[in-house]
Amino acid sequence: MRFGGSDAARHAGDLVELPVVSDKYWMAGTSGALVGGAPVRLAARAAILDTGTTLVTCSGADARAINSEAARRAICCADWCGC
Repeated sequence: MRFGGSDAARHAGDLVELPVVSDKYWMAGTSGALVGGAPVRLAARAAILDTGTTLVTCSGADARAINSEAARRAICCADWCGC
């Protein structure tokens, strides 16, 4: 989502446009995530894109895959994932 352009000093990499899959939410299809730059394959599903929150919810299997990669790369917050 861009309003009035973007500031390259505030992000790394290119911005991409995604088609929305719902007319009620900013929702796009997804099948993976990057953890410390490493790809993590997740179940294909729709994701709500909300730039104003730090809340992330997902299935237990997806959470374990993300946390496993974070622990492998020593990227962790023990308050949430217990690694």
